[in-house]
Amino acid sequence: MKSHRVSDNRRKNTSAAKGRGVVRLFVFIVAVIVLVVSLYKLAGIWMQRRRTEEYNQKIADAVLTVPESSAPADGSLPFSFNAEAAAALSPDFKGYLYIPSVDIRQPVAQGKDDDEYLHKELDGTPSDSGTPFIESVVTEGLRGSHVMIFGHNCYGVFDNLIRYYESESFATDPDNAVFYLYHGDRVSKYRIFSLLTTEPVSDCFTFNFSSVESLRSFAQEMKSRSMYSFDTDISDLTQVMSITCCQYDDISRRMIHFASYVGDVGNETVSGSVFTPGGTAD
Repeated sequence: MKSHRVSDNRRKNTSAAKGRGVVRLFVFIVAVIVLVVSLYKLAGIWMQRRRTEEYNQKIADAVLTVPESSAPADGSLPFSFNAEAAAALSPDFKGYLYIPSVDIRQPVAQGKDDDEYLHKELDGTPSDSGTPFIESVVTEGLRGSHVMIFGHNCYGVFDNLIRYYESESFATDPDNAVFYLYHGDRVSKYRIFSLLTTEPVSDCFTFNFSSVESLRSFAQEMKSRSMYSFDTDISDLTQVMSITCCQYDDISRRMIHFASYVGDVGNETVSGSVFTPGGTAD
């Protein structure tokens, strides 16, 4: 009887060992599958980023002119913009966005609806990265009281905006809180006054204000909700431009940079030269 019990115990131990081996093998196979899928996705993101960079460089070569001098005359802008070349690329090409502090250089489009450029390049080529675009409901385009620009937070589009989100000292540094929009024969300068996160449907996306007073009231409310305290004076604000992408650590939410129009480069002391009541331009 004793020998039978020993034999039974051995069979049980062998069976348990085999069971543990099967579990370990299953876990290993699952881990390999997860690793392969993750690497595949990372490779896809990297390849899309490379395609985006190459396409954006192609656009830059077509519409931007880099001066021969390595030091721009105005001390900040490294290139000029060819509006005719931009219009030839696409009638939806509205401007060129330049954020020096994080080296973002992106074309800005406006389509017939907000889905058109979400996953499409300016030439119509399907693309996960899409093209930054002005909300289609902003009927005045770049002449609107609140110009809302949307784009992805990945694929080399608005990835670098994360530096503002992660660092208050970086975001609120006056030298970093500036960006430019090239359009027509103008280069408009904007200064950030608020950075916040919100739901996809929010009063942060209010547009087409009927008066300067209502626009300024809106801007003051957005500034009061900011994650950080910016020194930007918006008491005489005449136009708001916002740049929106998905929040980096929660893609169900939106991150918005609100900026006030400062003036056109070379004529920055003139206020009110973009927006007048009714959402039209001077």
